[in-house]
Amino acid sequence: LHVEATFYLRRPKRGAPIYPVRRPDLDKLTRGLLDALTAASVFGDDAQVVDLIVRKRYAAEPRVEVSVETLDHESLEELTPRELVRLLREAAREMEGGDRKPRPAH
Repeated sequence: LHVEATFYLRRPKRGAPIYPVRRPDLDKLTRGLLDALTAASVFGDDAQVVDLIVRKRYAAEPRVEVSVETLDHESLEELTPRELVRLLREAAREMEGGDRKPRPAH
């Protein structure tokens, strides 16, 4: 999945820099957002997110704008053959229970 989010925070009344470089931390905002999206069944597990773009900005009205997109097969065309094989092996392990160690290549 590809997730893109912008957190808009209320600008302090005075002395604010151009960007919100103070708390809350972007990583904590992101973790909360991904947990909320999982709880709302937008996706099954935030481990499915492979692309993540997040921003923190000031705005008159605080809000979060978020988009979630599935990655189609065209995204796989950008992978090297080695990366593609690794992804396919990981997917096969997850489908079989996830705890098995990969077999050595012959």
